[in-house]
Amino acid sequence: LSRWSDIPNAAILELKYLRQNDPEPTPAQLDALRAEAAAQLDRYAHDRNLGEEWNLAPGPATAGVPGGTVALHRVILAFHGGSCVLCEEV
Repeated sequence: LSRWSDIPNAAILELKYLRQNDPEPTPAQLDALRAEAAAQLDRYAHDRNLGEEWNLAPGPATAGVPGGTVALHRVILAFHGGSCVLCEEV
C-alpha cells in the first residue's frame, strides 16, 4: 500500500491440497474443506494488524477492523493432484 496507494482491492488466498493418490473428494468432503478454509480466512481477515497495514474497508469480512479504503477479497483454492476442484470467493 505504501508503494501503490491507489489500489482499491486486496486478496488473501487459502490453498488446500489433496494428494493425487487420494480418491476424488466427495461433495461432502469439499463442503468440509470449504468450511475449514472459510474459517481460516475469517481469522486472517479479522487480524487488526493486517487491517491497519492494508487499510481495509469495513465490511462483513473485516468486522472490528478500523475503517479504510481497500476492499478485501477472500479466495479458496483446493487442488486434487494437478486439478483445481474448488475455486471460490467467500
